[in-house]
Amino acid sequence: DSGVRRLLEIRATTAAGDDAHAKAEREAYVRNTLAFRGFVDYRRSFEVAGVASEVLDELENHLNGGAAEIVRPALLCALTLLRKIIEQADDSSGSIGDQCQRAADLYARACRLGEPDPVKLATWLVKFRADSPGWPNLVLADFVDAFDERALGTYRRAVAALDRKLEDRDQWGRFEVDAMLLELADHDGDVDRAVHLLAEREHPQYGAIVDRLRAAGRT
Repeated sequence: DSGVRRLLEIRATTAAGDDAHAKAEREAYVRNTLAFRGFVDYRRSFEVAGVASEVLDELENHLNGGAAEIVRPALLCALTLLRKIIEQADDSSGSIGDQCQRAADLYARACRLGEPDPVKLATWLVKFRADSPGWPNLVLADFVDAFDERALGTYRRAVAALDRKLEDRDQWGRFEVDAMLLELADHDGDVDRAVHLLAEREHPQYGAIVDRLRAAGRT
């Protein structure tokens, strides 16, 4: 079985400590398997989702087996490709979107367990979210454990720059950057900043404000 063979190769590579070739092979495997061309119609969307699910099953098995750093680039590749596929697909069933979100979650986990460059990861996260068409859902909390202080500073500056760039946009055009600003306030435990962000738009998010005040004991 080719999947079992790859699993054994990954484990052997991990034990040997030479993972560059294995990383490249896993990434090539994902790129070749998810090489769908043209528009994906509704019926074909289930086929694409099925293939993606099998790819992610295998990568998750490697991740569970302790090969986080080996499969991390492959998971990023899967995440990027699936988002591109959705942009040219009738995914009204949400089947491809589910696999794209799964790829995002697995990639975040691989970053926490692996050894990514923290600053590069922080820069990527802001850019990926800035270019987001609305999916998948990525949040700071899933990646921040892979940051160091320098990376967190890089993330803050990049979010601030994006905030300035989009200052004239409406709430829909600012959705992702507003979410990033709120996540930073929550990460810092800055309740007043969070309340301000939740209240400053046309439709204040009263439920979210009350939740944060109660959690802070400010009933």
